Amino acid sequence: MDGIHDMGGMQGFRPVAPRRDEPPFHEPWEGRMHGIALTLWATDLDLSLRPQIERIETVHYLTTPYYQHWQEAFEQGLVDLGTLTRDELDVWVERLRAGERPPGRRDQTTVELVRAMFDPIDHAPPAGDSHRFTVGRPVRVRRISTTIHNRCPRYVRGARGVVERLLAPARAPENEDDGGDRVEPCYTVAFRATELWPDDDGTHTVLVDLWESYLDEEDRA
Repeated sequence: MDGIHDMGGMQGFRPVAPRRDEPPFHEPWEGRMHGIALTLWATDLDLSLRPQIERIETVHYLTTPYYQHWQEAFEQGLVDLGTLTRDELDVWVERLRAGERPPGRRDQTTVELVRAMFDPIDHAPPAGDSHRFTVGRPVRVRRISTTIHNRCPRYVRGARGVVERLLAPARAPENEDDGGDRVEPCYTVAFRATELWPDDDGTHTVLVDLWESYLDEEDRA
């Protein structure tokens, strides 16, 4: 789905201005939301974050904090799964506003599962893999237009690049919307910045990780 969530490469917004020593979370509730997300991902619940975020209305998306998007996405996901109801969420909002402390429990098994999420991931493809393209191969990104979730940024669609690195196969993002279990090879593709933004000074290269189904062969000429 194409929406305001895919802002990469878009012009007309203010420049990103990182603050020196900026904290990872600006408010305590943001850190709590991050912790809740990790805990939910450590369970066997089938919760997808991005497809829900993509359905947030444009003005609301642009005028609300990053972690509020996470909160609303997980709330909707839990409601869709039948784990919670909207009425139950509303009741808890009122209880917390009234000063009640949120419930909590300690589960060492879940703690270890969450910690394991921070372990390094080997992105190298296994021996004998089935990558269609080789390093150095010119490719062109397909012009994808779909109503379901995907991870092909709009600003590289139709652009020509060169395979920089082979990556391990991974679950295709479209699985999150269509309920599939397709796994396919991935690549790091290098693009000249002038291919993406003609007014670039020509000194930059942009690296983007892409699934194989997003790529087509491009003539070496």
